Amino acid sequence: MLDFFLLLEKGLKVNVENMEHVARLALREYIWIQLASESMFVRFDYDYYVDVGTIERCDEAVQKVMDLELSIDLWDEPYPLA
Repeated sequence: MLDFFLLLEKGLKVNVENMEHVARLALREYIWIQLASESMFVRFDYDYYVDVGTIERCDEAVQKVMDLELSIDLWDEPYPLA
């Protein structure tokens, strides 16, 4: 993991193959990262929080989160993709 972190410091591009390492480093607060597209983002935050924001609401995903008894915040207005 340290070798991967050092490669990131040197400008390694993040891809799907190394996302597990990126997520682990972010959740341990060694790096800060936000993955984004035009319609959604995934942001690794402090204290093992992962924020997911989308332009459109997916009721099936909301129900799965609730079934897992995870924390969820829903807004009437779109979450800013910042």
